[in-house]
Amino acid sequence: MQEIPFRTAIVDEAHRLRNKQGKLLECMVELSRVAIAEYGFQLKVLITGTPLQNNIEELWVLLNYIEPVRFPDYNDFFNAFGKMQNKETVDELQKKIMPYMLRRVKEDVAKDIPSKVSGVE
Repeated sequence: MQEIPFRTAIVDEAHRLRNKQGKLLECMVELSRVAIAEYGFQLKVLITGTPLQNNIEELWVLLNYIEPVRFPDYNDFFNAFGKMQNKETVDELQKKIMPYMLRRVKEDVAKDIPSKVSGVE
């Protein structure tokens, strides 16, 4: 694939890139490196319903892939956002990642799906 002169990478099911030791992420990073060096500007688009599922590192891996200059160091990111101990930290993280995310909630896109029901009736 490195021989294909592409400038845009669109990754569906991008949550599969969350493992920083994963082969898929390694391949995508290398493809991006070659595309930038050989063909100039490259746009990266990640599509996923679960950018954060288990821990903050998964979110950082995706952010680092699309913006390695802005999100270069996991330890710094974890120190700033890893604990999520208060609303201010959550708000700060949301503000920082807002330019990189388009979030749609069920109420916006699927009005015919019933609301969650807690407990047994």
